[in-house]
Amino acid sequence: MISKLPEEIISYILKKVDTDPISFLNMRNINRQCRVLIDSYEDIYYDKITMYEKEMHQLCRKNTSVQSYEWLMKNNIHFSLNNLRSLIIANRSDVIRRGFYYKQFLDVLFNRFYIQTSATSNIFSFIECSNPLVIAGTYNRIGIIKLLLETSTTGNPYSHNIIGLLDIAIKYSHKNVLSYLILNQYNAIECCLQNKIVNIIHRIDNCEDILFYLFQTKKVTVTLKILNGMISQNYNQVFQYSYNNFYKTYHQLILNCFESNNSEILNFLLSDERMVVNKKTFTELLFKNKKEKSKGFIYNLINNHMNMIEKSSPLINLCISGSIDGDTIIELIQIGYEYTTDDMKDVLSEKKIKVLETMCKYYRV
Repeated sequence: MISKLPEEIISYILKKVDTDPISFLNMRNINRQCRVLIDSYEDIYYDKITMYEKEMHQLCRKNTSVQSYEWLMKNNIHFSLNNLRSLIIANRSDVIRRGFYYKQFLDVLFNRFYIQTSATSNIFSFIECSNPLVIAGTYNRIGIIKLLLETSTTGNPYSHNIIGLLDIAIKYSHKNVLSYLILNQYNAIECCLQNKIVNIIHRIDNCEDILFYLFQTKKVTVTLKILNGMISQNYNQVFQYSYNNFYKTYHQLILNCFESNNSEILNFLLSDERMVVNKKTFTELLFKNKKEKSKGFIYNLINNHMNMIEKSSPLINLCISGSIDGDTIIELIQIGYEYTTDDMKDVLSEKKIKVLETMCKYYRV
């Protein structure tokens, strides 16, 4: 039995074993004596230039302990770009943090040869290739992003990739990466943030809190496009906070409310005494867009803004297509809103006999 051999003999045997480092590391499980001996070894593979790509690739995809990774590092096992990619995808920030103490690991991680250094070049070409920062951004590994950008501040090649990282955060809707960049890397993205804010509104889910921060700190200037984006995304509170003096552009804002079925902002805009909009303009804007109106939006129009809708408009047609209740449609007919024979046919097909009787009674040729 090997356990009965002297420690010197066991150590001699182990050092003569010619196998890959992963298999060698697994020999720790033979017994406690082997474990202690193998754990104490350093630079075993110092004079070997063999790349263990396949074995390392399999290891990096498993839930391997950080102690095992550190043993590989202190025994001069080479980590390839593909290995680093697997570690990043697995979110092994603990392993990468430990690798900062080993020159070979750092040489691969911060190799300028494959890290893009031009701030204007297309960083997306690296997504499935080699750039660790791009991989971390794509897979939303915020802890690893912090390690790559903050651990080395002087001459850090990744500092030229921060704008590209912003694009990745927007493309993949990584709100936490966006927040990190705004709070911790603002100087690097200041030059382009204003131009990207509309894309942020439409791609980053639930980013109303980020918009509040940007507007309050004056890092972004509110524009009509930004306001329209907030209407379409139902960011109602931040819209009301930032709306300010845009009442002169009410045509576009109201039209966007109609397109987005945003009753809350529509009510807010029409409550602004500075906004002067006549019935004809309001009606034209309402029916200018053919997008489907929700039932709740139609009821809001009827209950709160019916005085702004001309009676010659196709409001009744809108109510029929929007499945508004018959009693409401009857009231509209009785106060003079117009309808067509096609509207009467639609009512008949839906078997709303009481509504049809009212239409017949008030029908004008």
